[in-house]
Amino acid sequence: MLVLPSYYESFGLVALEAMSCGRPVIGFSDTSLPGVVGKKAGVFAERSIRELAHGINFLLNNTSKRYDFGKEARKRAVKYNWKETSRRYIEIYRKIKKEYACSNGAS
Repeated sequence: MLVLPSYYESFGLVALEAMSCGRPVIGFSDTSLPGVVGKKAGVFAERSIRELAHGINFLLNNTSKRYDFGKEARKRAVKYNWKETSRRYIEIYRKIKKEYACSNGAS
């Protein structure tokens, strides 16, 4: 498992790397991690070290849940790939270019 107790995690590339190896993620619920990791692949605590420790103990002591979360983590990580990310960025850049050209009277 990966324990990522960061309050200021932006997207969570470290979490995605762990997930691609089939590792569940433990972190805080008010960060970007739940959106990236998903509820079936991670355990999330409020901003409490006690709750974070509880999540760690939960996965350490529950082999079947740890396995299930790891399996889901791997499935979810597949959705994020560089090819798709690149395609989306190119699409965004083309839209920006088109809007910029239209707003300046160019075609």
